[in-house]
Amino acid sequence: MTAISSAENKQYKKAKSLALKKYRDREGLFVAEGPNLVEEALEANMADTVFLREGYSGWLPREEVSTRVLTLAPGLFDKLSDTENSRGILATVVKPEYSKEHVLGKDKRVIVLDRLQDPGNIGTVIRTAEAAGLDGVAWVKGTGDPFSPKAVRAAAGSVLRIPMVCTGDPEETLDLLKDAGKTIILSHVKGEETDSLPKDDTAIIIGNEGNGPDDCFIQGAHMTVKIPMSGKVESLNAAVAAAILMYKQDERR
Repeated sequence: MTAISSAENKQYKKAKSLALKKYRDREGLFVAEGPNLVEEALEANMADTVFLREGYSGWLPREEVSTRVLTLAPGLFDKLSDTENSRGILATVVKPEYSKEHVLGKDKRVIVLDRLQDPGNIGTVIRTAEAAGLDGVAWVKGTGDPFSPKAVRAAAGSVLRIPMVCTGDPEETLDLLKDAGKTIILSHVKGEETDSLPKDDTAIIIGNEGNGPDDCFIQGAHMTVKIPMSGKVESLNAAVAAAILMYKQDERR
């Protein structure tokens, strides 16, 4: 292992730059923090460089792993970490790439994020999509970055496993979904209540937390549904609504 004590180290500077989306996009990398995520990235051969905080004594990569493993002085590591109570290990990871055709292919069940902004919501939807057995996640241009540190933590490894793709602006996305033969299901407060949703070859659309879905989705959806709510509650958290709808899908329909 190589010990790094200078903030001018090339690998350190590259990792630190990944706090910003433009550098994540340019480098094709993101940061995964914690032993579980790092281990999974290594097993998937997606880890670029592993960084350890000096004195770290937890899980370590096997000696035969070819990925670079660097030890950082505590002050440097803490500036790289995005958490208050870091476990002392993180890695730069290659962003998985999928084509729109792969994610939206025939018989694929997907969820579409329409300009969601909160990284915790984004990561939670991705994690729930995998748990609910969906085949992929798509996001509309203007959605927060699914590979931001907070979104990656909330997804708990699902960003490494479930196929994901950006589908362009809302109009482009709607055209892609229709061309792919998807039954488009829109979550909207003015929709109809239903006990179950179709499951085969579907796309569930979850709109922006504050403004709701884009008008083109309102006009172009095959089904517009709402979740029944009691009391004076007018809406649910976007990730909660997404989870309910994904689990409402029923093979019998």
